Amino acid sequence: MNEPNRCKSWRSWALHPITLAVFLLFDLGFAIGLLVLSSISSSHSGIASIANETFVSLGSSWNLALLWTTLPNLLFRLLGIFWDCIAAATIDRQPFAELRRPGGAKADRSILLDYRTSPAPLRWAVAFKNRHFLIITLTQKRVNTEALVSISATDRGCDVAQEFALASIQPVYFKTTSEISCSAATYFSRLIFTAATYSQDSPSLMANLSVISCIPGYAATPGALTIANSLTQRPEIVSFNRGSPDMTRPTLWRVFEQGLLSPVTFNPNTKWSTTNFGSVILYYASSLDPSSYLATDNLILSIKPMFTSVYLTAVAMQAMQASQPPAATIATARSMQSRLFVIPWVAYTISTILIIFGACLVWTWHYVGIFSDVPFLQPLYPTHYTNHHPSILTEEPSGMLSYAGILYNSNLNTLANEVRSEVNYNGKFVEQAKTRWNFNTAVCRVVGGGPRAVVRVESSVPNR
Repeated sequence: MNEPNRCKSWRSWALHPITLAVFLLFDLGFAIGLLVLSSISSSHSGIASIANETFVSLGSSWNLALLWTTLPNLLFRLLGIFWDCIAAATIDRQPFAELRRPGGAKADRSILLDYRTSPAPLRWAVAFKNRHFLIITLTQKRVNTEALVSISATDRGCDVAQEFALASIQPVYFKTTSEISCSAATYFSRLIFTAATYSQDSPSLMANLSVISCIPGYAATPGALTIANSLTQRPEIVSFNRGSPDMTRPTLWRVFEQGLLSPVTFNPNTKWSTTNFGSVILYYASSLDPSSYLATDNLILSIKPMFTSVYLTAVAMQAMQASQPPAATIATARSMQSRLFVIPWVAYTISTILIIFGACLVWTWHYVGIFSDVPFLQPLYPTHYTNHHPSILTEEPSGMLSYAGILYNSNLNTLANEVRSEVNYNGKFVEQAKTRWNFNTAVCRVVGGGPRAVVRVESSVPNR
């Protein structure tokens, strides 16, 4: 029988033309869909109304409103897993592709190369050293620009702490929390405010950091209030003769302080992430000084009046009762409606990243020579161009038996025999092989063609 001069290289299912085409379709579909939804959201004050409806399934009650937060996360997570499979398959085949290069490849780029042994955040550095620029692009996706920030301190005898996530997609942060477990000697509670901006250049990913801890004060001051009333003008305070203030905290101060920082309303027009009370403070701070509303002094000047205003409003609405029967009047009732928004700058950022992924996918498609498998693309690319990164693999490596077949009749077996035959062999084969042989000048290649191609190591000089 005549042995063929050429044997088709094996490729993982993740690098199959159909697999890459499906990923490209979903990738570009998500990118275009986000841009369309962003346009609809901007012109219609949201893309849909969120009804607070529930349904019962598997014995549990499910809120339909949660679908809008869980479904996008699930879809992008699945897309990320899909991309990881493609990246892993490309990375795993790289050493075998290096052996097929004309003239061979250096040992550290072929028989000594295994990207899986490098930490994921540092894998790009190894790829840069080996001039594997596609691998750099694929591994950069795994570098996460998110961080979990933890802040702890002691404020006048009371321990306070905050923890929140920091990510590049959010430029301004204003974290608001309450601490109600302080002792009576340290005045019972604290309201903690942390302001910061995201900075890629900072080791902590934060800039303009301010941490403010406040002791809420409550005072009931009795006294004689004199006002001047007029039928044509607003009542005017003439005087207030105050008595001794009562500094006793109201009964429900814990409920008030925790409830003060609980409500969160999404506003697509703001560039910060915070609670409703935090937004009120930032709006007031912006009115005082729009250019430096996150300055510490500016925030302190804003927190005091906003806390007082919210507390007095809550007291007036919930604690005080009218001294006369309520009068009938005509009023307009308004109800809040929850709407689903798409933040434009987030949609543009994610769409740009998805388009970049699509471009990287086309690069991967070309790099592994898939264009030669697509009939209608073959006339557009010369054969030598589409197959300039073939692999020596003719089947999927499955266990040690497959690697034994790859190394059949290779002089690597002779090197292995010499290393393992040493008296002081300790089981660390690669370490002792590098000690015995100088691989810096070694050239690794395959000799012959077809399924019986042999892996050879040439120009490797013994160190001793």
